[in-house]
Parts: sequence; structure tokens; C-alpha cells
Amino acid sequence: MIRLSHVCVSFVDGRGLFNAVDDFTCDFPARGLFFVTGESGAGKSTLLNAIGGLQKITSGEISSPEGTAFSYVFQDEGLLFSLSLLDNLKLAEPDEAKIVDSLEYVGLRNKLREPVSLLSKGERARLSIARALLSRSSAILLDEPTGNLDSANAARVYGLLSSVSKEKLVVVVSHDGASAERYADAILRMKDGKLVGEEALRPLPQGGPAASGAQDPGIPWAIKWRYSSRKMFTSKARPFLSFVTLFLAGTLLLLSLNFAFYDGDATTRRAVEGSDPLFFTASREKDSGQVDSGKDFSDHLSSLGIEPTYEIVSNLAPSGAAAGEYVRLILADSIDISGAVYFPSDGGAVMSDCLDLAMGAKVGDDLGGYFSYFKDLGITIGQEAATGYGAARAHFPDTASGGATYSHLVSDSYLFIVVNTNTYLSMLEKVGLRSWDFAWGQETDQSYSAFFLLDSDALGTVTLSAGASPTAKNEILINEKLTNGDPSSFVGRELAVYPSTHDYYEMSKHFSALKISGVYSDDKPLDECFLASQAFFEELKGEVKYETPNIVLGKDGLMEYVNAGRPSEVAITPAAVADPLEAADGISSAMAGLRNAFLIVGGLLALLSLSLLTLYSLDAMRRNEKDVAILKSLGKGGFSIVSMFFLMSAILVTGAVLLSFAAGSLITWWVGLAIQANLYLSFNPISDSVWSYLILLAIAYAVPAAASLLSSKAVYETDVATVFKRNLV
Repeated sequence: MIRLSHVCVSFVDGRGLFNAVDDFTCDFPARGLFFVTGESGAGKSTLLNAIGGLQKITSGEISSPEGTAFSYVFQDEGLLFSLSLLDNLKLAEPDEAKIVDSLEYVGLRNKLREPVSLLSKGERARLSIARALLSRSSAILLDEPTGNLDSANAARVYGLLSSVSKEKLVVVVSHDGASAERYADAILRMKDGKLVGEEALRPLPQGGPAASGAQDPGIPWAIKWRYSSRKMFTSKARPFLSFVTLFLAGTLLLLSLNFAFYDGDATTRRAVEGSDPLFFTASREKDSGQVDSGKDFSDHLSSLGIEPTYEIVSNLAPSGAAAGEYVRLILADSIDISGAVYFPSDGGAVMSDCLDLAMGAKVGDDLGGYFSYFKDLGITIGQEAATGYGAARAHFPDTASGGATYSHLVSDSYLFIVVNTNTYLSMLEKVGLRSWDFAWGQETDQSYSAFFLLDSDALGTVTLSAGASPTAKNEILINEKLTNGDPSSFVGRELAVYPSTHDYYEMSKHFSALKISGVYSDDKPLDECFLASQAFFEELKGEVKYETPNIVLGKDGLMEYVNAGRPSEVAITPAAVADPLEAADGISSAMAGLRNAFLIVGGLLALLSLSLLTLYSLDAMRRNEKDVAILKSLGKGGFSIVSMFFLMSAILVTGAVLLSFAAGSLITWWVGLAIQANLYLSFNPISDSVWSYLILLAIAYAVPAAASLLSSKAVYETDVATVFKRNLV
């Protein structure tokens, strides 16, 4: 039994406080058909809402057995017009067999899958009753269920209600006094909010309350999908703007994530593995920006467990070659070329077969005919090393006018001449040891860019114009032409090698300790010559292999160096490998910069998308407040309802994300191709990461989820009774 005791429902309007329901007391049994009648404004609908819990009472008490559940049939039937009959009824009962039985009961079996919008008013009224029956409630409350029906349909509806009332309580609010007299078990008459009459017309059905299956079956996801897809474009501007901002944000965030997952070390390794040079020339800069000495760099490699393959002692410019074209002079007592081991003989050299292709040099030729460095040294070509490089690619890129003709392009790592230690040391007796950038004491205006240090004893007697011949190991003679006509003033001065970008030679520390003992006037062998004692010269020979800062590494050695954590300041040649190696860290820095920029802009766009989606969700909820009220009246929880509007936003997000996946992947691929082309790589160094997609998906769907949560207050605060009053048809 539902008992109302002195119930009052008060409102405030322009006239002040008034009671829509005033001191209403009545008992409703578990079964039977009750009509509540009266003129408009008598408080009938307010009373019905109060009984069902849709309207808070001001005073009094309403009591009912525990577990009592109510079903509602409102004046406009309370149906979701964007769904079919089947979907509307599945909101109350998921079992399709029971749905078919209920439609059979109300005479709508043949319209199971038709849209509600195609039904007549009478059919919609009967459908509402079918849904009320399926809800397995204890009582059905109906507000003017036949207000928009003709007499025939009204009679059919009341006939159904009369049958239903045999099993459960049915309370009908109506202006139709004749129907009340004909079908009601009891009539309650209201006026000005008060119960002014109560009339029992027929014996009430016997029995306890109907079993209440009040558990909410929820809203099936298929119904959520159909509802959302049909309702999402009721507003055009906000979904479009949301879609565009989500697409832009997704694209930028995907690029940011792809760049964040860029692996510079992997690029470096692939560049080395895919390259074809025989050797890699490596040098390392100091923290000061100066190039490290060959000895220090060699020691650094040894500390990493990597032994240098060979040392480059000079870069030779072929006679007549264009500027920048060099042949490597390698110091090695044995050398492995493409799997074959060669042993340079004393006074002989091993020559790359590419020099034969490029210059026509042959075994037995004097190297002095091709390189001025070897002139008058008597070094001949003893062996030709087969590199397997291929004649089709072996020529110099330029031809110097008036000089030798070079007909084949050769990668510089394939242009080499190898001499052994004995041959190289004998060459130094005539060529000398070279250093750079020296000055007399602090007088840096008297400075020279280069000089050669020779063994004075090997040259024989020279004519002194000032001072004396060296007697100590650290004393030297300088040429008179270096003294600006005042040789005497230079005697006794110390030689200083001042710091510069060339201050990388291990021998510089020896040169800086030299002192001028005398000045010679001879023109031999060169003006820029210093003559040292044989003892000093012999001491330096032990370090001649570090005359340049360059170390030669094979592919395996370079890969070991890369895997050991290659410092970013290491320079590598040839260019085909140097570019990707040197640029690997540069690309990483560029990727980091782009990542941060895209992350900031993408994040701002994501926030804008969140704002737009929140407004869109709020707007959708307000536009569809009647649907929200219907779902709440059916006992659907706020979360279940909010999830429908989340799905509406998620559909937009899905389209935007898929498009941003395509755009982001395309841009990532294009950026990688641009880097590949500029660095002459054989592969695209930038690629999509699976993690990028997964992270973006998580971010993307967090946006509509957050938007739905921010706008969910509109669902929880929806007042069902107020909404239906505003939406009467």
C-alpha cells in the first residue's frame, strides 16, 4: 500500500507562495485502476510526480513498501523519437522475446523495428504502456495518457490499463470524467490542490503488490551508438570546430610523440652498417672546441676497448687535382683490404686500385710523378690493392685545368697510399716534421702559419749569420728570412706555439720548449724551415704517427665506437657516412625542438578541443534534456546517461584521430624522406612508433571523457517533472 499523509507541495511564483498540493491524504492499494480528476491547475500532475518521487514534497509524508518501483507514462508518451520501437523497449527490458510479447499485447507486433517517429499518437500511447509493462514496476503512473487521442484509441488504451490493473496499481491523471466513470475502480477528485472527493466504483482486485524487478538493466552500447550517431549533428558549428581542433591537436601530438621516440643511435648504426667505405676517418674535438691530438684520441679509443685500425699521417693533394681532393697517406706495416692482407715494403707503397682507375698510376711508378709530397723521395708503387670498388664509380668529381685528367669518381676512403714505419721515417729525414701557428715569445705580430722542422745534421753545414749551432737538445736554427733583417735580436728567444684550432699535435708540447740558438742565411731547403739537433729530431720520431689528429677505423671498429656511446663532437669522414653520423645528434636536437614546439601547440589545441567538446556536450544535453528526463524516469543512472553523450563526442574524436593518424604519419614520413635525401641515407631515419599511436589514443579519448565529466552536472541536475512540464505537446 502507498500511503499519503497530509502531503503538501508548495511553489513560489509572482503572486507569492501557493500550494499545488494541499494537505492531501489518501491510501492506494497494491492493485487497481485509480483516476485522479479535476480542472487544469488542480494539482493532479504535481500529485502524480510526488507519488513517483519526481517532485519533492514540502511537508507531510509518503510511504510505500520497500522496493516499490514506478513506471511513468507522460502526456507526450516519453519516448526517444530517434530510436526504433525495439530500442525504446530495450531500455526497459533487454529480453527481445518479452518485448515481442508486450507489443503483441498492445497490438504493435508488426511495427517492432519501425522508428517511433513514424507511429501515430495512439500507437505511441500504446507503446508507452508496453514499456511500462516491461519495466516490471510495482505501479504505473500515467499523466493524461489519452489527451491527444481520439475516442477509439482512448478506449483501447484504457482497456489495456484496466487489464494491467488486475496485477498492479495504475494511477491515471485525466480530464476525461466519462472514461473515469467507465474504467476506474476509484476516482479521486481534486480542486485547488485539495482532495475534495473520493468515489469507489468497483471492487478492487485482490492480492499483494506485484513483484518489482527494479534493477536497472542499463543502456546497451548498441543503443548508445545509434542514439549518439543520430543526435551528434543536431548542432553544426561546435562539432565541426571540435573536429578541426582535435584533428590539428592529434596531428601535432602524433608528430611530437614520433619525434620523441626518434632513436639517433639507431640512425647512426644503420648509417654505418649500410655504408660501403673501406675505412672511416675519425677525429675528436676537445671541450674547448680544439681538435684533440691523435695520441689522446687513440688513448680514448683504447679506454673503450677499441683499437685504432690505422693512422693517417697526411692528406695528399694529387698534382693538378681540384681543391679539396685528397688521397690518404696511411701508416701501417700491414693492412687488410677487402679481406686481403698487404705488407708495404721498405721504400715501396701499397696503392689503391682506384688510383689506377682515377690517375693511371701503375705498379713500379714513382709516386713523385703523381704527388709533389713524394718528389725526389724515391718511393715507388710496390703493390696495387684490389678494393672491389668498381670502375664505373671510380673517378674524381672535378678536372683541374692544365693538370692530369681524372676520369673516375672515387669515394675518398678508397683513395689511399700505404707506407710502413721505416719508409715513413726515412721520408721525414727529407720532408721534415710539420707544425702550425707559432710566434716568437709574446710578439704575436711576428707569427707564421706553418713550418717544417728538419734534422740539421742531415742537411750538412749551413752558414750562420748570427748565434751558434745547436748544442742542447732543445735548441734550433731559424732562417734569416724569418727575422725581418735583424737576425741578432732573435738569438736566445724561445719559440711559442700559440693556441688555435690547429693546436692538436702531440709534438706541439715539444716545439713550445724550443729556443733559438742561431740564424742561418742559406736558402736551403725552404724558407719556412727550422733546423733542430739530431737528438731532438730522433726523439720526435717516436710520435710521428700522431702528426695528424685522424684515426682510421674499420666498419667494425666504428660500430664498436658508436655502440660504446659515441661523443657528439667526434667528426667522421667520408662525407657519405660523416653526414648521418655528425647529424645524428643534430637530428636528435632538432627532433627535440620540434617535439617541444608541437607538444606545446598540440597541448593548447587539445585544451581548446576540451573546451569546445565540453560546450558541445553541455549543448547536446540541453538540446536533448527531454531525452535525459525520459531516461532518468526509466531509472537509468547518471553515469549511464552521461556515457551516451561521451559516445557522441567519442565518435567525433575517432574521426579526428583517424585523420590525424593519416596526416601525422604522412608528415613523419615526409620529414624522414627529406632527412634521408639531405644526408644521402639509404633508409628513412624517422618512422612511426606504435607507442605514439597508443599514447595519442589515450590522450584523445581522455578529452571527451573529461568533457563528459565536466558537463555531467547537467544530467544529474535535470529535474524530470520540470522538463516534462516544459516539453508538453
